[in-house]
Amino acid sequence: MMMQAMRRAVVGFGLCAALIASPLFAQDDAAKPSAEDTAEMLEKALKSKDAEKAKAAISELIGSYIDAIEAEDEKAQSTVIEALGKALSFRDGDGTVISAAALGLGGMGEDAAKPLSAAVKDRRLRKEESLKPAYLNCIRALGQTRSLRDIKTLGDLLNDKDFDVIAAAAEALGNYNGEDMKQTIRKKVAEDLIKALDSAYNAAEADPRNTTLQRKYEIVGPPLMSSLQKVTGASVGAAPDWRKWFNDNKKKRWS
Repeated sequence: MMMQAMRRAVVGFGLCAALIASPLFAQDDAAKPSAEDTAEMLEKALKSKDAEKAKAAISELIGSYIDAIEAEDEKAQSTVIEALGKALSFRDGDGTVISAAALGLGGMGEDAAKPLSAAVKDRRLRKEESLKPAYLNCIRALGQTRSLRDIKTLGDLLNDKDFDVIAAAAEALGNYNGEDMKQTIRKKVAEDLIKALDSAYNAAEADPRNTTLQRKYEIVGPPLMSSLQKVTGASVGAAPDWRKWFNDNKKKRWS
């Protein structure tokens, strides 16, 4: 069951179509290169700045990871994660290589959080406007790993000045949900989300003519409330109702 769940998690990302379409992936099992060989192919593509070959190798590596999960081959799993982590440093102009690697790593659990966390904290990546979509994907992918060590990193981003970064962090924090996640963690995440929601909503309400504040709430409000629903398991109406709900239910057990 665990292997099947991991297979669904990895393939469930946006790379699924690219993975299936990849010429490398369309080989029979006997002809497939090993994770080590494909990692070397990716490294060569990165060094030669060949984005298309890099993305093809990333797709193949994701397939190798699924195979490694089923075979319980921890060495191959580590090889894939390390190789994809290196791809996060690639500067290909539009960031599609970074996004491909990030979305793959997002489905590989806490072991894949370290390179994603480093990318999220990378100031050079953050500053390059053309790579902003890739940076946002790194934030989302970090949340998908459900790394407990990185909750604070994501929570701090809720106070960012960039509305898109706040929205991505809110989306990422929505992954800390379900009965398998500790109640204390879910409640801490929910409180952080509610603080960000209160701030954006109250500012917009206090100054309805301020187009910047209105735009901020329009961008961050929906992902904040969506993630609150996922984390708490509750359906609450408007933004101001979430604070009351939390105060009434923070000492209760959430489903």
